[in-house]
Amino acid sequence: FYPYDKEILSNLNFLREKINNLEYTTIQIGIHLPKDLIQEAHEITSRHGASQSMPLKTSMVLDIQNTINNNLNADINFVKDKPDIMVLVDGLTLRVDVDVRPIYYYGRYRKLSREIPQTRWPCRACKGRNNGCDSCEGSGLQYIDSVQDLVGEPLRIALDAKDTSFHGMGREDIDVRMLGLGRPFIIEIKKPMGRISEMSNLVKEINTNSDGKVEIDNLIKTERSLIAKIKNSRSDKSYNIRFRISEELESEFSKNNCSTNIFAFRLNI
Repeated sequence: FYPYDKEILSNLNFLREKINNLEYTTIQIGIHLPKDLIQEAHEITSRHGASQSMPLKTSMVLDIQNTINNNLNADINFVKDKPDIMVLVDGLTLRVDVDVRPIYYYGRYRKLSREIPQTRWPCRACKGRNNGCDSCEGSGLQYIDSVQDLVGEPLRIALDAKDTSFHGMGREDIDVRMLGLGRPFIIEIKKPMGRISEMSNLVKEINTNSDGKVEIDNLIKTERSLIAKIKNSRSDKSYNIRFRISEELESEFSKNNCSTNIFAFRLNI
């Protein structure tokens, strides 16, 4: 019997206040116990010929799960990986923490503006510290808009989340548009308090609020593991280059009866 078992279970009462404000479907329980205690429990079971009995950690996790269900009066889905909420119990300090796991959405964006960066760009003068400076008018940003915020802010607000991170398959320069099928990306929503099942209305809101600067077609819920695949992927690119010759060359071309129309080249890389 673990001497602090009852104290840990009593400390779980605060989870009602912590979890009741969240939207979730799955919970994972993690517990850390002192090594000497685990060893002592193993010696006791061996001494009494009960080597097939339930390990101490597993037994405590089940007790914690039952306590959570009883306190919340709900049948919660407890999982062993990829939970919405992670409950971390320290058996040494008796501390109980709740970690709300990020949500990841995959999509493709088209950048229609030549004046916004892909990701949030801190002010060059203040580096975004101390609520900004006079140079950035208190925004902390070099550019007010970015693909990250135009896509991520509506998501953050809808999910009542803390912040976002943007993971793109490469990036384009600020003054370059991204057209065609769009660039693949994953938007990471940090510490979301809510959940959204239907994304179509939110996609429409993102496209409307971006005021012609960014477009996306859809957002699909995905896993963190896809970030590395996107970051390490190489894709074919096509560049359209348009230019006009100088007046001196235009005059020379005219003398030789050559066309002076705008030239257009496509480079496939």
